[in-house]
Amino acid sequence: MILCDYVMTGRVKSFSGNTIPEIHKKFLNGYKEAEHDVRKVEIFKVNVDAKEFAMVLEYQLYKNNLVSANFSVDEMHSMIMKKNKTLN
Repeated sequence: MILCDYVMTGRVKSFSGNTIPEIHKKFLNGYKEAEHDVRKVEIFKVNVDAKEFAMVLEYQLYKNNLVSANFSVDEMHSMIMKKNKTLN
């Protein structure tokens, strides 16, 4: 399961689901008018059989890569972890 916290100025809205496109659709169904206020998305992957993780993405990066399904949550997390290792 994936949990997403949409962080806006002064408020946070949380949604869960199996895929990012599914979760984003839920967000838009309830808060489309607030989409321009979203600054970042905090993503938490919770799975009994696999390693859990969390990451925070700028909203446009989230939309361009995860909502559009260019990358899975696992692929994005892997790229971020790989990048962080090279920065140290």
